[in-house]
Amino acid sequence: VYSWPYLLVRAFTRTPRKAKCCRGAPITKNPPPNMAQPVTASLVSKQIDIPDELVSKIADVRDNSTPTDWVLASLSSESEDLGLRVLGTGTGGVTELRELLTQENIFFGLVRTIETIDKTEAVKFVFISFVGEKIGVMRKARISTLRGGIQAAFDPFHCELLNLSSKEEVSEAAIKQELGAMFGGEVAYQQGLGSTV
Repeated sequence: VYSWPYLLVRAFTRTPRKAKCCRGAPITKNPPPNMAQPVTASLVSKQIDIPDELVSKIADVRDNSTPTDWVLASLSSESEDLGLRVLGTGTGGVTELRELLTQENIFFGLVRTIETIDKTEAVKFVFISFVGEKIGVMRKARISTLRGGIQAAFDPFHCELLNLSSKEEVSEAAIKQELGAMFGGEVAYQQGLGSTV
């Protein structure tokens, strides 16, 4: 049993304990830089470069007076600044577009189709994203944080084929099925013999 003078001295001289949060991590006066403010998309990702050439090619696909019905962009190499580059455009629809896809990169494209509902034709735009199977996990994760900005460059579109990894998935049948599920009707594809650029 300690006397009250001893207890009083003890109370004012003992070493204070560190406060802890519910997960057991000590609370410090100055938190680490990566926890100093809420994590948001703007903090975890950089702005991706959308070149003027791609903007122009997308506008060309949207122009019903031109025969161009698709555009495809690929991600820049890991040694370059993060951005998109135009890989090709053409008049042969999704069948022509998919010939440029490889397993070594990530691709984003826009296709223009004609959907027929009750003998009425309507132009539809389809956004396509293709992720090659040889892409590393970290690169995939990095691009996922930028997906919103990339999609915005191709907006507006009526439906999307997302995260495809096989050329067989990039097909007229897949687009027809997706549009049919969303809008009904039958899609009549523009077909041409134009070459890619």
